Amino acid sequence: MVFESIVAELLNKILGEYIQNLDHTQLKLSLWGGDVVLTDLLIKETALDVLNLPIRLEYGRLGKLILKIPFKDMWNGQIDAIVEELYLLIVPSSQIAYDAEKEEKIQLEAKHAALARIEKKKQLADIKSQEKLDDSMVEKLIARMIKNIHIEIKKIHVRYEDHTSFKDHPFSVGFTLNIFTLESCTDTWEINNLKDMYAIPQIYKLCTLDGLAVYLNTTIEQFSHIQSKYSDLFYSGIATIDYNPPGYQYLLGPINVNAKLKLNPKPETDGSNYKIPKVWLDMEMQKLRVGLAKKQ
Repeated sequence: MVFESIVAELLNKILGEYIQNLDHTQLKLSLWGGDVVLTDLLIKETALDVLNLPIRLEYGRLGKLILKIPFKDMWNGQIDAIVEELYLLIVPSSQIAYDAEKEEKIQLEAKHAALARIEKKKQLADIKSQEKLDDSMVEKLIARMIKNIHIEIKKIHVRYEDHTSFKDHPFSVGFTLNIFTLESCTDTWEINNLKDMYAIPQIYKLCTLDGLAVYLNTTIEQFSHIQSKYSDLFYSGIATIDYNPPGYQYLLGPINVNAKLKLNPKPETDGSNYKIPKVWLDMEMQKLRVGLAKKQ
């Protein structure tokens, strides 16, 4: 019961701080069932205020968030975390027309968010104290959850646009990711073999990265001028293994990576006399593209 409470409180506080149209009651009910599916979420304008930078989120949308948590069998059940279509458009604060009423609302939300972060820490400490959790048991459970977790992230596009700093030379800088997956496997890198996976103390993961890129565009029209097509513009601006958006000027990538990761959480107790490293990574990258054009 305690872990359900912790997870429910964490998600409600964290998501509530950043999501504008979150249904807290529905989220809590879904969590108790172990299966959360949230779609078409709007990101609050204040989401980036914690960075204390002169920027403002003009548009933010999360297409889908899926969490599958097997509360009835946390030791052996697979945990799924899936994020799809996260689009963020960031602009300088000076680029936003001043609205006194809106600004007052934003400042109030920022204060509420700060108070919520403090309250979240206090509530979690109280829950742990009341339930008298054993620290070693929590540590083992967290390690098991890391071994069990499956992460899938698709279609991420974060973009910063500026047409005020250099009035004659508007530009946009962005980060895109087509697909990222992290899957659990055995020590022979086999997936879908949970029995053998649990028999070994180390954590083995297979990682796939498709279409990781950073761009600096100096010629393409800015998204903020075509607000009615935000979703299409963000989606079509994401590079894949066989597609590069026309006109995009890349600083990095797009790159594609396949990797094998081995984690050894307790090297002092694994019996190898520290011969097994704590972190081992084998990465295969087809091409590494890095460039800077004169006009950038």
